[in-house]
Amino acid sequence: LTGKNDENKVDELIANYKKETDYIKSHKKEVFISLILTFFQRIFLFSIAFVIYKAFGFNEYSYIDLLVIQIGVQLAIEGLPLPGGTGMSEHLFNTIFISIFGAGLASTGMFLTRLFSFYLPLLVSCVIIIIVTRCCYYKNK
Repeated sequence: LTGKNDENKVDELIANYKKETDYIKSHKKEVFISLILTFFQRIFLFSIAFVIYKAFGFNEYSYIDLLVIQIGVQLAIEGLPLPGGTGMSEHLFNTIFISIFGAGLASTGMFLTRLFSFYLPLLVSCVIIIIVTRCCYYKNK
C-alpha cells in the first residue's frame, strides 16, 4: 500500500466482502438452491460435447471422461481472467479434442459444442431481450 487512497480501497473491499458474507449467511436456502441449480446447469452444458461425440458415432471415451475434460478446460480458462476467454476456450478445446474427435473432426466438434453451449443461448437471450424491450416500450407508450 502506498497511500491513503489505497487503504480506502482495501477498507471498501473488506466492507463489501463482509456485506456479501452477511447476505450468504442470512439467505442460506436461496444460496443453496442457486448452487444446486448452477451445478446442474454446468453439468448439462458440459454434457453437450458428449452428445456431439456420440452423434459422430464415437465410443472410445465415456461420458465421465468427456465431462472431466470439459470441466478441466473450463477450470483452466476461468482460472485466468484473460481478455478473449472465448477464443482461448475454443483454442484449448480444439487442442485437447483433436485426440478425441480426431484432427479432421475436432474443429467441427468444437464448433457444434460452442454453438449449442454458447452461441445459441446467446442468440436466444438477445431475441428475448429484444422482444421484452419492445413489449415494455410499446406498453409504456
